[in-house]
Amino acid sequence: MLDPKLLLARSITLLYRESIIKNANDSSVEMVRNILKDVQTVDHGIGFNEDKNIISSLKTTAVWMCDNFKDEFNQKDISQQVKIACGSDTKLFDAINDALSADYNESSLKKSIIAIRKQLDTHFREKEIAEAFRKASADINFNRDKISDLSSYVQEFLNKVEPLTMVTKVKDPAILASMDFGNNEEIRQIFTNIKDSDGTARVYRTGFKGFNEMADGGIHSPETSMNLSLPHNYKTGLSLTLFSQVLRYNIPKTINTNKIPCMVRFSFEDELKDIAKFLFIQMRYTETREKVIFEDYDPAFVSEYVQSNLQKNGWKVFIHRVDPTQWSYKDVFNFITSLEAQGYSVEGLWLDYMGLLPTTGCIQGNAGEALRDMLRRFRNFCAAKGMLFQTPHQLSTEAKSLLRGGTTPAMFVKDIAEKGYAAGSKQLDQELDLELYHHKFKHGNKWYLGVQRGKHRGHMIEDEKKFFI
Repeated sequence: MLDPKLLLARSITLLYRESIIKNANDSSVEMVRNILKDVQTVDHGIGFNEDKNIISSLKTTAVWMCDNFKDEFNQKDISQQVKIACGSDTKLFDAINDALSADYNESSLKKSIIAIRKQLDTHFREKEIAEAFRKASADINFNRDKISDLSSYVQEFLNKVEPLTMVTKVKDPAILASMDFGNNEEIRQIFTNIKDSDGTARVYRTGFKGFNEMADGGIHSPETSMNLSLPHNYKTGLSLTLFSQVLRYNIPKTINTNKIPCMVRFSFEDELKDIAKFLFIQMRYTETREKVIFEDYDPAFVSEYVQSNLQKNGWKVFIHRVDPTQWSYKDVFNFITSLEAQGYSVEGLWLDYMGLLPTTGCIQGNAGEALRDMLRRFRNFCAAKGMLFQTPHQLSTEAKSLLRGGTTPAMFVKDIAEKGYAAGSKQLDQELDLELYHHKFKHGNKWYLGVQRGKHRGHMIEDEKKFFI
């Protein structure tokens, strides 16, 4: 953990560097305010009053910067305040002044900001870890009689501490490509590459009336949901469609209004160009009801169209293509934690697919136990942070065999719902809040998608509303 002087020095430096970028919606003001609450000016006795005065004066400077963050800071004015605050501690003044006067290009400036945010976030996480262990030690040593089930107490303790242990990498080699919807040039390049390569109750409604009815209004947060189907039956398509609909048809319902609401999606299989193309065609067709020929559109128009549609309600959107062989569930947690340190409120985590991640660090037992344990970890992590979690998953070969039996393609989803047909583990459904089963079928000359609701924890509806086409 950092000492008070260094905490204040890093906070002042961070606010100044962020002010240069001039993006008030992406600042660490709230993080710094929390730091200032944490910094106490304790009188250590004779000879330490100067340290107390320095800390108090630097704290005053940091408070002033928080209160006036939207104004343009003058580096010389801040240096003057810091010099007066530091008094005879010339080394401290030189350190802060050098940081304020450092000359960075835009890319290096952003990297330095992220590095400081991570350092401050680590400070708070280490403090929370220490406090969690202190409380647990006191409970076990002095309040053992109040713990009715020690195993449950330990599990709750681990669930609370685990997210705090995540250390974020500055550059993660597993992230192969990214779509930052705040970076116009980056998004435009994605769509250019497509043409080059192939020519309290927080409920988020979707664009499907039938889905909203079967799910009691829409996708609930925080809930863990899974859409299951056989191979090549629109698993990614349905998940990606719901993802875009949540963004387009809902304003953020974030609890902490001081943070920037965002949705995060990781693809462990499909390339970004394919995701981007799907989003555009799907949204454009929904608007025009005419066949969309992607090659007829200019990349600049496509880029602006997708960005404006996904972010018009105030969302920040992150989509990443990740190599799952180099990641585990802990790396996903790391990424979410780093976004929170940057001032974001992650409202939803979407993985396509969770099942492609290795089960490193999960309980290894009977067949399917590790996969179930990983899903449980995602559910606990997201529930603790108040975010929804959604992932597609494949049905088992036993489910496929039913199609060779007496069931019809149109009724297939009704016959498999709530019978433990998830690939890899027959008990995955026990960790879910909402399960959806879907299957493509042909009637006449047209293709349809049948969707059947399985269980939905805490939501009872009429059976006839559990199915739509």
